[in-house]
Amino acid sequence: MTTICTDGETIAADMLITGNGLKHGTFSKLARMKDGSVAGIAGGPFDLAPFVEWYEGDRKEPWCGPDGTEILVLSPGGIIHCFNHIGRSFVCTPPQAIGSGAAVAYGALEMGASPKQAVEAASKRDLRTGGGIESMSCG
Repeated sequence: MTTICTDGETIAADMLITGNGLKHGTFSKLARMKDGSVAGIAGGPFDLAPFVEWYEGDRKEPWCGPDGTEILVLSPGGIIHCFNHIGRSFVCTPPQAIGSGAAVAYGALEMGASPKQAVEAASKRDLRTGGGIESMSCG
């Protein structure tokens, strides 16, 4: 899967793409949106663009993605929104992490690591996290 995490100021993600027990390459899992928010996806990376289109649109209907997909959005002012594949969303407090390496990332964040360092820690323990790390600040 992946590891995406935020401390309310910066969001970080690994770039490894996996499936069926194989490594398939790397891909950006973060996207900056028109309002300055940054979205990170745990799930299929090609599902990030449809989410961004929905988020920047009228949002009349809840967003529903492929099974198991989670999206973390860091908005200006440090507001964090979590979205799941069945159309549910909620505002959450920092630090926040999603994906297969979330438990390791949470531990690192709680000990004072930056989001990038937390994803680095997860990549050492989680088989589905790796392939480089990207991070973005909100605004």
